Amino acid sequence: MRKLTSARETGVFAMLKGFMDESGIAISDKACAIAGFVGTEEECDRVAEEWGKVVAPIGVFHANEFFPRDDSGALIGRYRGLKVSDVESCVSDLVKLLSESKLEPLGMAIDVRAFMFLQEDERRWMTSASLYGKSWPSQGATKTPWFAPFHYCVTQANQYAPVDEKVSLTFDRQDEFAGNAVKIYGELKKLGGKWGERLGEEIVFSTKDSAVLLQAADLLAYLVNWAVTEQKIENKIALDALNKLAYGREYVRAMDTAAIDVHLRGCPFRSTFWQDMSNPDLFEHLRSKKQNVLAIKGAEGVYLTHHIKSNRVRVVQELNVERATASDNLNLTEAREDSTITNLDPSKKSLD
Repeated sequence: MRKLTSARETGVFAMLKGFMDESGIAISDKACAIAGFVGTEEECDRVAEEWGKVVAPIGVFHANEFFPRDDSGALIGRYRGLKVSDVESCVSDLVKLLSESKLEPLGMAIDVRAFMFLQEDERRWMTSASLYGKSWPSQGATKTPWFAPFHYCVTQANQYAPVDEKVSLTFDRQDEFAGNAVKIYGELKKLGGKWGERLGEEIVFSTKDSAVLLQAADLLAYLVNWAVTEQKIENKIALDALNKLAYGREYVRAMDTAAIDVHLRGCPFRSTFWQDMSNPDLFEHLRSKKQNVLAIKGAEGVYLTHHIKSNRVRVVQELNVERATASDNLNLTEAREDSTITNLDPSKKSLD
């Protein structure tokens, strides 16, 4: 499905809605994923109503209690004691509802180990929406990759929305990261443009009982995480859902080491490199030697200066330098315009 056209051209769009959930937020996890669905208010409301009817026989859907089974193959958690075929039939109908709807799947999984391998400023850059300044040491989140897919989902939902429309995002309740998430959301909205021009007034946190499409987001987030951390998935419902809702979808992405390597080409603090991937340029080489350098290589090898006050700069030697705009070096994980992130590919499911 392509990007939506303007409401002024079609006359059918009002407020867009997005519902997002997470999977794999501990540092010990192989991957961290945030995913969900975006669509028109009318379509979200319709699917939510249908979801409530379809899920009624099992009460509520929780992926981490449906997909894992005990040693005998029986269901666990809230589904323990229920007939496997009945519950599986219900979940299959939920997948069918989503795949036949006009909702757009959106999400990203990031390799936790590759993220934690980065230097602190690189991790801060990947999880921040702020420019470098006095408050830089307090920006971003260097101890968790959660905000990298969060940043992706918010900015991509913003870009998915039609011109002159707004998208209202609802995330599953998240006590640990909610404060910083609200802060970053506000920063993206303030930046405007491709970062936050079409974002609604505020981010909302809710529960799966109150906002039932968070159950759909839970399904997608669990599957995207599973797809990039397991060598082989044999569960037929999981495979069916991945094929219909994740593999090859424009806005569902996996950020492995290679994708992080490409994405870091825009990082003014880059000092991490992997063998057989990007090679450091002159300034990056100096930075790896602990020199304080704030510049990146732009198009056609032209160096761009990071946003910094001119009276704080001491000129040592003049190079072929082009002044960057204030936001040129901000983190933006694009889904379409460049190759920073690879599509979730069924032929390469594991991060190993």
